[in-house]
Amino acid sequence: MSLSSVDGSQQLTVGRRPWWQLYERFQGSELHAELCARTKPCLASRDYIHSGHLGAEILADLERVNPTLLRSFPAEVVGPLFGMTLWNLIALSAEGEDWLFINEPAEAGNIGATEYFRRC
Repeated sequence: MSLSSVDGSQQLTVGRRPWWQLYERFQGSELHAELCARTKPCLASRDYIHSGHLGAEILADLERVNPTLLRSFPAEVVGPLFGMTLWNLIALSAEGEDWLFINEPAEAGNIGATEYFRRC
């Protein structure tokens, strides 16, 4: 696997918590394919990724060029679906493309961002 927490625990490509069931249904959708296409180049060119910042950048661009694609899902799930897509793509990275992550603290009732660092 290519994704570990900063304490060294290896991570699955798809999580076990209930919201990952939504992600599994989301895979294969047109929006998922578009998010993957826009995210993969960022993985190749960056050593640090803040999921909230990258998600805001990609989703804002997508809203400008294809707003109907985003409207196919409820607005409140698009950000988390992006975050799970990013997690999955990083976890599936090729051997030698190892990443570490740390979760930012989240305010009560909110989902926090994740910071990813390429392992040196």
